[in-house]
Amino acid sequence: MSTKEKIAIFAPSKLTIEILKKRKDVYIFKDHKWFTNDESGLKELKNKFSYDSIKNFSVSTLEILKALEYWHPLLDRWVVGTWHHRMIKQRLIPHIHEIMFNLKKLNIGKVIFHTAVTHHLDTLVMSLSCELLNIKQIYLVGQNIDGDIIPIEQKQNVFSRKLLNIKLSKRDKKNEIHRLENRIINKEKPLGTRRRSLFSKSFWFAILNLFFLKSIYVIYNYFKKNKFLNNLQNETLDLNSFSFFGYISILNRQKQFIKAYKKNIINLSDELKSDDLQKNFSILLMAHYQPEATTFPLGGYFDSAHTIISTLREKGFHNKIFYREHPSTFFFADIDRGVSQAGMYRDIEFIKIIKNYGCNLISPDENLTDDVWKKVMPLTTGGSIAVERAVKGYPTLTMGEPWFKNMPGIIHINNIKNLDKLDPKWFESNLEIKRDALSWLEENLSYKSIKNCPGISFGFKNKIPDHDQKSLEIFEEELNNLIRLI
Repeated sequence: MSTKEKIAIFAPSKLTIEILKKRKDVYIFKDHKWFTNDESGLKELKNKFSYDSIKNFSVSTLEILKALEYWHPLLDRWVVGTWHHRMIKQRLIPHIHEIMFNLKKLNIGKVIFHTAVTHHLDTLVMSLSCELLNIKQIYLVGQNIDGDIIPIEQKQNVFSRKLLNIKLSKRDKKNEIHRLENRIINKEKPLGTRRRSLFSKSFWFAILNLFFLKSIYVIYNYFKKNKFLNNLQNETLDLNSFSFFGYISILNRQKQFIKAYKKNIINLSDELKSDDLQKNFSILLMAHYQPEATTFPLGGYFDSAHTIISTLREKGFHNKIFYREHPSTFFFADIDRGVSQAGMYRDIEFIKIIKNYGCNLISPDENLTDDVWKKVMPLTTGGSIAVERAVKGYPTLTMGEPWFKNMPGIIHINNIKNLDKLDPKWFESNLEIKRDALSWLEENLSYKSIKNCPGISFGFKNKIPDHDQKSLEIFEEELNNLIRLI
């Protein structure tokens, strides 16, 4: 790294800020403000942005607008209708201009994102600013092999992501990989699997939850406009503009989808007994919940089931395709995360379209036995099923940009020219795939990951969780190694 270039940390947790309090060579960006450390703690930098400085930018406004075009699926989460897309993009441009101004003024050459991937507007404006200025981005991915952080380097957009591959720690992962094997053999759930309340499947619980949340939002806005709080600033760009009745409409779409989905379910195990499917291999699309980062941006251009299924047909696959909806799509609300937005992406029309492509629906609760996998090839954009199968020696079709994209056993759709016939060897356990997959995991996790004390990707980012002193010391050492070596 050039001695003149500086490093910035985007939206760090309280724990990370505490760990870095002695470092005066690192800038912190949080709540739309820039900070540095001094003897008294965090000190805000008041670099005044002048719009006159735009004339000196190497990036034009049209280039910013062009870069924003790809991010429509993310913008969907924060706008009421498609006609708002233009408005929200115009709203983001001044934020991007201001961030680019500060990145250049502070001579920042690398930004560490305290998150796995761009999936909110706050992250988007920083990520695009870095992309347009050719500033290297480092994302901290909390993986569910053993829960530690894997640093991911991203020089441009999501398609340029790759493992950082730098020695950061003194810890090898042989034992952790062995425990992963045992979890898979015992069919245990992956790390980070969340338990849901019994009320989460209740439509009326979601309505009550929505009423409560919107009431809080109204009260907040009232006090925000009060003269006693006239200096209160928004801490995030992600201000949800959906009205109460807008959310009711989304929930109704989700409700109708669930009803229609359940009516169209077939039993996969029974279906596979037919003569036709005994002779031909099938594909099972393991859907992700939407909206979620695993679908976009990590799904790349394959951010919808329609795109995935039509691509399979384009590549010549003419046999049966089965679709398994993500279990979370059947939940209307969550006590921790609020009301579901699944109805933005799932409705009756969704089912009609995928059925038109010759796709059959199966229950997310159906037990997928070893006999099923003898005739069915799973497809995922980036789910953990791909890692689990590789560890058992089986390949899996993928269509996204997961951190394990180059792991042995992963067959990316972009590397397949023709799907007229699936290779029978894909349905047999291969000792070479198993050996190479385990070796790949050990090589890329040992000495190259960071202790995940902040809980990145596991839901307690803004709280300081309880940890023993040794774990905190390991996290501090490995985080400082990352800052020093990138």
